[in-house]
Amino acid sequence: MRGIKAYRNVDSHTSVLAAKQLDLVVLVYDALISRLVEIEQALRSDDVALRGEKISRALEIIERGLVGSLDLTQGGQIARSLNAHYERWGVSLVRCNLTADETILQSVLEDVRTLRSAWHELRLRGGAS
Repeated sequence: MRGIKAYRNVDSHTSVLAAKQLDLVVLVYDALISRLVEIEQALRSDDVALRGEKISRALEIIERGLVGSLDLTQGGQIARSLNAHYERWGVSLVRCNLTADETILQSVLEDVRTLRSAWHELRLRGGAS
């Protein structure tokens, strides 16, 4: 009986940790979306310096917050797929900065919102349990 209780405690603790990790992932996506919207505003106001600053911050969120949280060894195909998205976003943002092409930004923003929605849905369903 003690073993079952211990298992339930570990399972409950693991679920809490997973939920908190999902909360953090969603928060990182929210921060990235905020930066992308700021980039959009800088593009529309033709503020090159602000655009560069916001793109740098977005790239930092992608690198430190998203790529940095991936475990490519343990995460398998999902981690590799996410990494490919993150790399594509980074390249696209650099291209957007060089060309001031809002359609590139819109494509990234749409993709980020789609993945954020998937993470949010996973969080609402209680994680991977």
